[in-house]
Amino acid sequence: MKKERATLLSTRQTWISLEIIILFILVVAYAAIVWRHESAKEESMEAVFATVRHVSAFILPAIVFIVGIFEIGGEIMIRFTSLMQKARTEGIAQGIAQGIAQGIAQGKVEGKVEGKVEGKVEVYREWHADWERRRQDAEAKGIPFNEPPPPKPERSVEE
Repeated sequence: MKKERATLLSTRQTWISLEIIILFILVVAYAAIVWRHESAKEESMEAVFATVRHVSAFILPAIVFIVGIFEIGGEIMIRFTSLMQKARTEGIAQGIAQGIAQGIAQGKVEGKVEGKVEGKVEVYREWHADWERRRQDAEAKGIPFNEPPPPKPERSVEE
């Protein structure tokens, strides 16, 4: 069974959780890097204070960067999806219109062909009826009748 897909707008709740997880991982990684750097230079307590200063200054730009990337990326995806849906709808409408136009054109051509074929059939019937009448007259009079029957019409488009 096909699984129902969530709309892009409803995934923003998931984005917030992902943003928090990414922010946490970045802060922990940055704190570890700063701690390692500061602990090599200073005493333990001084290294802790320096690490806290650096990490607290890092958090705000990190939040702005992460949220900005997710929100701008999400907005781009939403607009792209909207444009794709609009193009798909217009393409379907255009395809239907072209199909109708082609169908009408083909129907006109087939109508002309059918008209020609029907006209040929009518002419053949008249010729055949005339030929049959002449054959019966000749038979009634006892005259030999060796005229071949009229040829059957061909079903061709060229004529």
